[in-house]
Amino acid sequence: MREAEFFATPSFVEKSLQFRNILPEGHENFIVIGLDGAGNPVGFNSSNTEIITFDFDFGGKEIIAGSFEEYLEKAIREELNIHF
Repeated sequence: MREAEFFATPSFVEKSLQFRNILPEGHENFIVIGLDGAGNPVGFNSSNTEIITFDFDFGGKEIIAGSFEEYLEKAIREELNIHF
């Protein structure tokens, strides 16, 4: 498995547009902030504060944090295996 990645501003816009075309209905406003180690998008729907990853292997979303603040706290504590 690869290490998770964060995107610079131009990349997250491009990745958001790319994944919006392949994510299921209900994710038309998904904003990608990174990829998990398996290449799945990590981000949030603009109408919700939950940070999720959409796993294409099992076909569903996993809530990894209830808010962006919680997501950053988990990342800083290295609970998400994400490196800055």
